[in-house]
Amino acid sequence: MPQLSHTEFSGHHLDTSTDIVHAYEGTCEVAVDVHGRESLHVRARVVSDGHERTLTTLGFVDHRGSFVGREAEVARAIVERACSLRPMS
Repeated sequence: MPQLSHTEFSGHHLDTSTDIVHAYEGTCEVAVDVHGRESLHVRARVVSDGHERTLTTLGFVDHRGSFVGREAEVARAIVERACSLRPMS
């Protein structure tokens, strides 16, 4: 599967339900299969409240449009959503 791009991203997410700040950094890649379908692969390291974890999302698909040019934006949204759903322990 050929890859279109390799993009680094980073940021902070405040989980308003816990008031915990999650710092994250990672990479994402857009892959295109032989039929032209795109998928986004995200790997990130999240640090918060003295804990560190790795998040991996492989093969995320968005049927509404291309990931090209918005890879980091989508990757940040995936990581921030995961931070809100899974407490650190």
